[in-house]
Amino acid sequence: GNMGSKLLGLVTKRDTDFLDNRSSTSVGSIMKKFGDLTVADESIELAAANVVIREKKLGKLPIVTKGGRLVALVARTDISKQAEFPLATKDKNGSLMVAAAIGTR
Repeated sequence: GNMGSKLLGLVTKRDTDFLDNRSSTSVGSIMKKFGDLTVADESIELAAANVVIREKKLGKLPIVTKGGRLVALVARTDISKQAEFPLATKDKNGSLMVAAAIGTR
């Protein structure tokens, strides 16, 4: 799906780790349906999202509108990396910036 689309469910690596035959398994049969997901409203602060992720032991927390449309997906690893590298250089969207230099001598 795309950002802004209605969230129907979620499939994570945990869902696929122990499948015997991935090539013949349909997404719908392993997908955790929207009604069974822990989701947060788009007004949630990052610190509060972190609390939900830790308390519920989640890998991902979908952030949705009141109409169930996907706004963002907060990952436990994103939060841990933010805590581990708080001074990392990011652009206005919060994406990491990368720079490189090559010597010519």
